[in-house]
Amino acid sequence: MGLTGAAQAALHDRDVGLIYDDLLDIAWLQDLNYAQTSGYDADGLMTRDNAVTWAGGLSYYDSVRAATCDDWRLPTSLNLEKAVDRY
Repeated sequence: MGLTGAAQAALHDRDVGLIYDDLLDIAWLQDLNYAQTSGYDADGLMTRDNAVTWAGGLSYYDSVRAATCDDWRLPTSLNLEKAVDRY
């Protein structure tokens, strides 16, 4: 008899515009339209290629931890499938 257990994950508000996922060990920008908010794009609507370029050059300062987050990337369908499988 096989037993399966559900993974217990939590999202943590880092209070600096970041949400941390402790199961996937990744951070998300809390502002879903940060490209517009940051002034990078006038309306926040970009092609995938432009969004990849933007994410690749994004540098976000976490003032609570005095650290700069600069290894951003966009999710892929494979990343999303793994996330769904883990939850």
